[in-house]
Amino acid sequence: MTHPQASSTPIQHLILLPEPAFPRAGSSPESALPPPRLAPRTNPAYPYQPMNKTMKPISRTKPIHVPGVDLSRMPALDPSIYTAMGQTGIFRMLSDFYSELERSAVRPLFPEDMQSASRRSAAFYVQLLGGPPMYNQLYGAPMMRRRHFPFEIDEKARIVWRDCFYKVLENAEQNYNFPGDHLPAFRDFIEYFSQWMVNAE
Repeated sequence: MTHPQASSTPIQHLILLPEPAFPRAGSSPESALPPPRLAPRTNPAYPYQPMNKTMKPISRTKPIHVPGVDLSRMPALDPSIYTAMGQTGIFRMLSDFYSELERSAVRPLFPEDMQSASRRSAAFYVQLLGGPPMYNQLYGAPMMRRRHFPFEIDEKARIVWRDCFYKVLENAEQNYNFPGDHLPAFRDFIEYFSQWMVNAE
């Protein structure tokens, strides 16, 4: 089986970005968030209105929290993961992950159409795991932390999200052809990535 040419984009280039001015207590969190630079096919109103029109815009009630995460410890992900899984395996994995999320306590944070959301997320993981820059081509620069600023993600929500992913990874070798020797590093990545996404205390 052949797959599109793999990418060697460093993880940090996919998830890191300069933080905007963080709102403090008594200020309006949304007013402090400049709109991210998005590709033309994305919703230009984001972050004030989620990209999926079936979702209601969310008004933050808490200042944006800056997590104390040492991203230099985030493990590198080998592009051979994409070579083994291909887009089919990655999309299937994210579809099952979003099915877990749909049954979880963090379901209200997600759009009505969870499978559409899973495909958008899968495009990011194709890129992350060594595949072509699918997310950039479809939606613009990932900037995942900033894209999620409209949603209050606290530690409790992070753990639910992480554990849903861990559950899917239990049978990832058999179900998605995920290379078993790279699963520990990917689990570590999910742990650090989820910590980085926390934006509320």
